[in-house]
Amino acid sequence: VAVRNIAFQDNTATVASTCTLVVERYMSKVASAGTECVQFPPQVAILLLGVILLDSVNMSPSAGKGTHRDAKAMQQLLEQTNWESMKDILATKDILAASSSDDDVCRPDPLKLFDTVESQKFNPAFWNNLTTLDALGLDYKSFSPTLPDNSNGNKIQFGMSSVLQTMEQFATKPDHIDGIKDFMKARDIPLLGMMFATSSASGLARQLAICGRGELFHNMVGHVQTSGNLNLRVSTKVTYGGSEDGLQIAYFDQDNAKASRKQVAPLMLKYWEQAKM
Repeated sequence: VAVRNIAFQDNTATVASTCTLVVERYMSKVASAGTECVQFPPQVAILLLGVILLDSVNMSPSAGKGTHRDAKAMQQLLEQTNWESMKDILATKDILAASSSDDDVCRPDPLKLFDTVESQKFNPAFWNNLTTLDALGLDYKSFSPTLPDNSNGNKIQFGMSSVLQTMEQFATKPDHIDGIKDFMKARDIPLLGMMFATSSASGLARQLAICGRGELFHNMVGHVQTSGNLNLRVSTKVTYGGSEDGLQIAYFDQDNAKASRKQVAPLMLKYWEQAKM
């Protein structure tokens, strides 16, 4: 039975990217096979490197996401890949590192690669053209909290979607509210968290919305506002007064931009842990 490698300790992520775990697993397999030197396939290496750069925000200290494990994985990818076969592609995409008389090795420039993939990741035209269902489903994860002993064996799931545009832009989609309702119904979840993120010259900005009904909605909204260190402020730009079927949505600006879904999801799971006490 495969054992999941959860890179999380003491409420802190020990890697920024799952792709770092892929590199570590690959290197471990090579080491166990007794192979002294390994070369990553360049087509795979460029994908792994690009995602690690994205997830770590190019190892920016201000973002606080990259770790020494991410840095090591990036270094291994850069140094243990024969990039020569991709030289023309890297040059065409303007992500080829500048060569010098001291270092004439063909390899991607991490900063150029990061700028290229980030511009596509946060492309406003792409996100604006998505329907609400597509935007919520593109990067969605479900979570199963441990319920109190008096739950009569009932199970519950809640979901969290990452959307790379502002709440204000998302709320202009023609199917905004109906799309949220349809999305939650299709996944049979009573609670949905929507995390919004945008990138600009001033850095990463985050916003959070909680969607649900009744007591669970109100309790979770109070929980995320008073627990952890998300530094939430009720949004004055996007509001929703509720619908006849009971759906309510709370919109927040999130001042702690370092808190991604890796931090917010465990915080929401703690609501049920505290309910068990």
